[in-house]
Formats: sequence, C-alpha cells, structure tokens
Amino acid sequence: MKASMIHLGTLLTTILAAVLLTSPAQSALCPKWDRPVSIGSLDITVLPEPSGVAISRQASNRLYHINDSGNSAVLFITDGHGSLQNQVPIDGLQPNFDTEELGYGPCGGGTCLFIGDIGDNSFSRPTIDLLWFEEKPNYFHSPPTRRLTLTYPTGGEVLVVGTL
Repeated sequence: MKASMIHLGTLLTTILAAVLLTSPAQSALCPKWDRPVSIGSLDITVLPEPSGVAISRQASNRLYHINDSGNSAVLFITDGHGSLQNQVPIDGLQPNFDTEELGYGPCGGGTCLFIGDIGDNSFSRPTIDLLWFEEKPNYFHSPPTRRLTLTYPTGGEVLVVGTL
C-alpha cells in the first residue's frame, strides 16, 4: 500500500510539473531555451544537503535556502551567486527532522516564507509541520514563526504555495 502511494505521489508531482512548465504564462517568461550557464555555487560545508530554495521578491539578489534532514534548523540567505550572506535560526523548527521544501508566497498584507517539515522517508511520522514567517528586509534574530501541524498518510516531498 505504501509503495503504491509513493508511486501515485510521484505521478501527481510529475503531472503538476508538466502542467506548470508548459503553461502559456511559463513559456512567456522563457521564450527561448539555451545551454545552462553556471552563475555560482553553494558552499557544501554550510549547505551539505540543500532541500529548498526561494527567490526573494522584496530584496534583489537574495535567495533563501534550507537543508534537508539531519541538519540545523537554520534559514540560509545567499546572493544570486550562492555566496552566504546570513544564517538565521528558525525557532520552532526541529533540527534532524525532514525539511523538504521552502516556499514563498502571500500572507496577510505581505509575503512569507513557508518551510515544509514534511518528509517521512521511513513512514513513521504521525504528523508533518508547515511553518511560516513574514519576509523582512533584514534578519537579526529568529523571526516569529507560525506552525500548522497536519496528519498526512505518507509525508511528502513538494510544497506549493500560491493564491486561489
């Protein structure tokens, strides 16, 4: 049963990606494909297992990253070339859990970062957590976070944030 749920989740993720990547809006953003070009890299001693990335719309040249399971409960901020700018501890995020995704989207009157502590590779978690906090121009300490704890049969690998 669990194996079939994994395959179903993978299939649904593939279908969602295909729909999103072939939409007219997406093709307008990138009308021509070309060879990949390296613009930078992440320091794997700081981010040994990057699991989520989000692009700031509030600050130019800012990317947010999180590590996957077994790492610290920290939000990493880099520039567009991958150079580390800041490390922000996230209160309420448990280290060594299975953070799989980082999303960026609307909340209230502003924008928020959403962290999906949703992985469950061993099929043993009774709950998963979604944490979010408002994006700020600067982070000098841990931002106040909100948490939503959910019951989900198999955990997950993808978090999609958007508006309805």
